[in-house]
Amino acid sequence: MKEKALGKCLFIVMFVILLCLPVPFWAAVGKRLAGVNYENRELAEKPEFRFAEYKEYPAAYENYLNDTLPFRDMLIQLNSRINYFGFQKATNTNVIVGKEGWLFYNAEKDGDPLAWYRGINLFTQEELETIAERLTDTQRYLEERNVEFVLMIAPNKERVYAEMMPDYYGKPAERYSALQLVEYLRENTDIRIVYPYDKLMETKEKLPEIQLYHKTDTHWNYAGAYVGAAALLGELQIDMPPLDDDRIQIGEMPNASSDLADMLHLKKDLAGKETDYTITGYDAHGVYNEKWEFGTEFIYHSEGADPRKLFVYRDSFCSAMSGVLASQFNESYMIHNVFYSNSAFTEQEPDIFVLETVERYLRNLLSFDIEKG
Repeated sequence: MKEKALGKCLFIVMFVILLCLPVPFWAAVGKRLAGVNYENRELAEKPEFRFAEYKEYPAAYENYLNDTLPFRDMLIQLNSRINYFGFQKATNTNVIVGKEGWLFYNAEKDGDPLAWYRGINLFTQEELETIAERLTDTQRYLEERNVEFVLMIAPNKERVYAEMMPDYYGKPAERYSALQLVEYLRENTDIRIVYPYDKLMETKEKLPEIQLYHKTDTHWNYAGAYVGAAALLGELQIDMPPLDDDRIQIGEMPNASSDLADMLHLKKDLAGKETDYTITGYDAHGVYNEKWEFGTEFIYHSEGADPRKLFVYRDSFCSAMSGVLASQFNESYMIHNVFYSNSAFTEQEPDIFVLETVERYLRNLLSFDIEKG
């Protein structure tokens, strides 16, 4: 009886030790094991107790505990690996696992790219008229200052690589918002528009071995960006050799972009595993970069290029294009739309104003105001 009692006591003691062991172990080595936050959000901080907010304190503290749980990142990564490699499923609802390892974005609150793919978010007549009016006002404002205006729309990845989407999403809609808006603006305004979807598809057919968008990122790679930049430069009367031209040399390098893999906590597994490209062979006019901050601004200079000064109101899709665009102008300034202000425009005194946006953010044009940002 005493042996049985002793055995039970030892079992309980061992159970308690195993249960509590992770806490001191994490306290000792946790900082070295803590992973990088790939969740595209700020993790909860430890809340301070205030009597006036006592009702909210338990939920806030629970969020803090959930975000600082020992071995949390390692457990999340393990779960992601099991789901992705074992079942071809995503642990994040904002990511779609497609064919052959392709990942696609599916955030309803961030442009809702799947709605654009399905064609279920068409603009109303009133919305089309509102956008046309705002862009016409922008064009008029710029013309009064002798500045050229071009609207550039970067196509969503889901449409360009629709064959890599899971079959249950079906084929992309033939009638969709970006096409609807482009057609309306061309029929009802004289605004210059660059929407290089056809150019991308032509290049994809001519060079099937060259990938134009990242498999594990939402953006186009340097090859796709070159196609987009060449289309924009063509609208600005600057001829660039197409990607399949004999003058163009396409080199290979590891991919460095993987925002969708990051969202699945699989950066270590997937980033750098696909090919990106170096594009050379066109006249780059000795372009050099003075400042390159992804979230704010790019400043470039070239020598012997087009004397017009380029100003780009941009989102992240301009990043991979920036070097190619800037190579064709003596001065280029590109600012992220979040940090745009009219004073930034007036201080630069450009000759060309490009409003660049990815397709899924086109609804932001409903409130665009060049004088307010």
